[in-house]
Amino acid sequence: MQQATYKTEILTTTNIDQIKEIYESFRLKATKDYRYEIEPLDFYSFKESIEDGRLNGIALFDGTQPSGILIFVVEPHKAIELNIIHVPDRKDLNKKRLALAGALIEHLKNMPDWKVISYPLLGFQETFTRDIALLKFQLTGQAMVRFDFSDSVAYKVLQKSDVGQLPEGYTIEPWDDKYFDAAVEVINLGFKNSKDVLFDPRFLTTEGCSDVISKITGNIFGHFMPEETRVILKDGNVEGVCFVNMVTPAKANIPLISVRKNIRNKGLGKFILKSAVVGIIKALSEQKIAVSEVNAAVETDNYPALKMYRRVGFREDYTYPHAYYKNSNYKD
Repeated sequence: MQQATYKTEILTTTNIDQIKEIYESFRLKATKDYRYEIEPLDFYSFKESIEDGRLNGIALFDGTQPSGILIFVVEPHKAIELNIIHVPDRKDLNKKRLALAGALIEHLKNMPDWKVISYPLLGFQETFTRDIALLKFQLTGQAMVRFDFSDSVAYKVLQKSDVGQLPEGYTIEPWDDKYFDAAVEVINLGFKNSKDVLFDPRFLTTEGCSDVISKITGNIFGHFMPEETRVILKDGNVEGVCFVNMVTPAKANIPLISVRKNIRNKGLGKFILKSAVVGIIKALSEQKIAVSEVNAAVETDNYPALKMYRRVGFREDYTYPHAYYKNSNYKD
């Protein structure tokens, strides 16, 4: 029996129309099979994004027949965001996915100025976990936790969660842009030693954290919610922050939460988390928003953070492996 031979091509204006059917197949499965929060671009918008360089892609061919796509983004912070590997036909599935991921690594050899490939294996992509390790991708675990506003148990847990009183000198305030620089410092100190830096090197520096927070407050990661975002202050100085945004009209998200080291393990992280959730509930009751949940991503082995979320009424919704591939040739 003849062995199947696969070839790959970088997506360009000359070949992109060949993968239209493959892309439409991905769009149909994006929210259900791949846990996309937002429906992907329609094909013509996707085509424009490939043509102007906002998105990049690799097409897989079995002979002359298109059989898969990989979509990635080259981020300014020197990370390659691998958005999706989609192969409609399950025959030789992992061989095809390996061919696409290997083609990306080979393509990036001509682009030395990148630090890491970041690839969240969401939904069905989790079945690629074992095989992607063959390409020397490493893995860390992520959990999605969720507070469901239709769940009476979540409300009961929230109501019974004892956060005590704020210590003397501390106050909780909504977001104000004047807190930006101090928030950058708090997030940098809280995240620079976390596993997030394995796939997002921005957390290693204050400049990178500034970029992340700029995108949160600038509505790049969704609609920023300054009134529901919480800042904890001591004598007017920022000691912690819990950001809130709305990723879809039905889903709010906590992209970042951190407190300074000197006040950790004192319940103040839980305090601002509960305050943020209560703020979202207040906005719901006033019909300012119509979200059905608020969620967050947490490292699966960050037990203190998982415990904090549980005690405020969140539950683990699902876990997923986050694959990353470091560029051994990158020089700072």
